Amino acid sequence: LKTLGKGVSADLFDSWKKIDEKQTERITQTEQSLSNFVGRLDGMGEKLAVKVEEGWSNAHDRLYEKNAGQVEQLGKMVESTRDEIAAMASTAQDARGRSTDLMSEAASSVQEYTQSLQKSLSELAETMERLNGQTINVEMMQRGWFGFGGGKKKKPEENSKIKYRN
Repeated sequence: LKTLGKGVSADLFDSWKKIDEKQTERITQTEQSLSNFVGRLDGMGEKLAVKVEEGWSNAHDRLYEKNAGQVEQLGKMVESTRDEIAAMASTAQDARGRSTDLMSEAASSVQEYTQSLQKSLSELAETMERLNGQTINVEMMQRGWFGFGGGKKKKPEENSKIKYRN
């Protein structure tokens, strides 16, 4: 039983370690994907800003000749567009940071669960060593509808789920 307990414990630990490694790999891939997306978004924003600026500059020159008052309004619109593009880039960067934080929290939770499972398995192995040859019978109690008992009430000593024998 000791060997079986230790073998099961080692196998479970290895399985959780592999899951943890896969989660870490997925987090890395997600971060790379987000980084690529933000890079593309930045590039598109810069190109868009350049094109908008060129277009508005051309329109500005033509309209300036026609109407100086409207040119001032167009300048304000260009500035507003630039601010909106900068805000979009900032929002994308914030979203990337939040997603990175969430992935880190998820990885931490998986790691804590793995450690808790390993501790529980170690304690189980220790308990099995302490029993040293004793047999444990685990019996399921009969249940009725909706989790209520199915029969008459039993005395506390008869209601035990675990019985020890030497």
